[in-house]
Amino acid sequence: MMGKPVWDPAKVVVPTLVVCGEWDGVTPLSEVQPLFGKLSNAAYRRFVQIGEATHFMMLEKNRMQLFREVQLFLDEPAPTQ
Repeated sequence: MMGKPVWDPAKVVVPTLVVCGEWDGVTPLSEVQPLFGKLSNAAYRRFVQIGEATHFMMLEKNRMQLFREVQLFLDEPAPTQ
């Protein structure tokens, strides 16, 4: 299974928020952007990059920005078809 994706982003159909830290060495922007592009069937999608944040941004100084972005996403009304 090495190198083989375990899921297909194109099969995601629900609203999707992708958050990446500017300094994330575990999942760098170069990997996140192509993934975001493959979420072609999501009801809607949003990409947010948190400045000066790593993979553990929920424990770091800019964590409130992460929390706000998640809350904004959750509070959005469902998209109309």
